[in-house]
Amino acid sequence: MKRMSQAFNNCLTHIKKEEELYMYQKKRKSLITMILTLTLVMGCLTGCGGGGSKGDGQSADAGGSDKKPVTLEIIRWGGGLPAQDDDIIKAEILKRLNVNIELVGYDDISDYINTVNTRIATGDYPDMFWVNQELLRNYSKKGLVMDLTDVYQNELSTVKDWLGDSLDMGVVDGKTYGIPVPISFEYCMSFIREDWLNHLGLSIPTNLDELYDVAVAFTNDDPDGNGKNDTFALTGNNGLRAFSAIFGAYGVALPTNSGALPSIYVKDGNLVSTVTDPDIKDAILEAKKFVDAGVIDPELFGNTGSQPVQDKAFQGKVGMTRIEWSLFAKDIHIEQAKAVNPDASWKPMGTIGGGNGKELDGEWQIGTPVHMFAIPATLSQSPEKKEALFKVLNYLSTEEGNRLVAYGPEGTYHQVNADGEVELINNDLWKKSDLQAYLYNYQFTGRGDESKYLIIRNPMSRDVIEFAAAQPRIKCLNGFVDFPEGFVASDAATFAEEELIKFIYGRRPIEEYDEFVKTLKEVYSYQSYLDAAGETLQSMGYIK
Repeated sequence: MKRMSQAFNNCLTHIKKEEELYMYQKKRKSLITMILTLTLVMGCLTGCGGGGSKGDGQSADAGGSDKKPVTLEIIRWGGGLPAQDDDIIKAEILKRLNVNIELVGYDDISDYINTVNTRIATGDYPDMFWVNQELLRNYSKKGLVMDLTDVYQNELSTVKDWLGDSLDMGVVDGKTYGIPVPISFEYCMSFIREDWLNHLGLSIPTNLDELYDVAVAFTNDDPDGNGKNDTFALTGNNGLRAFSAIFGAYGVALPTNSGALPSIYVKDGNLVSTVTDPDIKDAILEAKKFVDAGVIDPELFGNTGSQPVQDKAFQGKVGMTRIEWSLFAKDIHIEQAKAVNPDASWKPMGTIGGGNGKELDGEWQIGTPVHMFAIPATLSQSPEKKEALFKVLNYLSTEEGNRLVAYGPEGTYHQVNADGEVELINNDLWKKSDLQAYLYNYQFTGRGDESKYLIIRNPMSRDVIEFAAAQPRIKCLNGFVDFPEGFVASDAATFAEEELIKFIYGRRPIEEYDEFVKTLKEVYSYQSYLDAAGETLQSMGYIK
């Protein structure tokens, strides 16, 4: 009886008494007595169950079912998950869908990739697992993951409608294998100390000359007024991205992440990459001016992760930074900064002009999901599990299901007002709860309207979120391009990044730039990648 659905919870006590009486008298009662008892139970279900609400039409599947829950094992890169018994999202999905999700997260991505590779090599498949685009390509080419091309037209049509064109991120060789978790705008942006500007009688810079003057003043003119020469102008996480505003003034995209391939994008109707952009040399020479002036964080390439950047910024050592807003300007970061220096005022800084008139704020990889999942091909041999997984994915791709994994259970953590808008019931509950730290692990199909979601979750950061979402970006397309045979992306990416750093820091003369590109294309097979990009992106309509 414990597995009966919520439809008759109101009469559970009465049913239990009948069950106990029946079990006690089982050996002594006649067949007629048993039938009468069963009739009584069924009458209680009819009178007390009421049917319940179906919400968006997906959660009703669990209602009235006494079937044993289907258990799904899902593994992913991600952290913060509570113990299984303390996981309220797991409990809600079990209650609503009769599906028991055993979700395991790995904090370290290398540890995760080693684990998933080992499990797949030994045939120990989870029911769904996290992949990046490289893993998806490798597994799909070996036939190890399910081809979802036709599935999205049928069993996962709700997911298809929810994700729309984002499904292109999960395509390999013309077939769709991935379940992408898209992001609707680039998070990385520039921030500047407004109170330092005010102290020095300066304004937020809008062109390269003003940016240079502010950078020099932040480094040499005691912007914090402490009488010490202990500040510098510009830092960032992930290496070269600190120069994104400078390169953006020339419409040149720098890879957002260290170790990534040069960005691929369309400029003036032509397909280019960071290293083949016709304006790259001018951008490099401009960036070198800032390096030569001594205004760049001397530990820039040692800033692993966000913590060093946060520490330098909040402790008043730097006046401008390039970092994801979510690692710098969430409610919790604003409180941390104010705790160290209540007078510090960090403001978003927009695009910089003065280059070639492009004024773009860095790259946005529109073909790369923030997360992605794949289903092993072997799941087709377990129809019950496959049906249960599809039910979960479809449900999380409805307004009702997505609210659960975006804001927690309705009535406790959030509510929907009369205008249909989501409101957090108690923001303090969010801050004290572990829920906000692990909800993203369950967002297998994303979270709908990204800006709206982020503002609800981070109301103090509304201005920053809206600012980031509105910034004009260089739309980069690397995520759509498969690596050609023989092309070792990691080697090409490392070589390109190392050489760009040499040019920017004056360790290699700009006169050798063409020689560098020639080596990248020929020795590291980068030309084959450019050719593959041209063919793929032309077929997708990005270039003619």
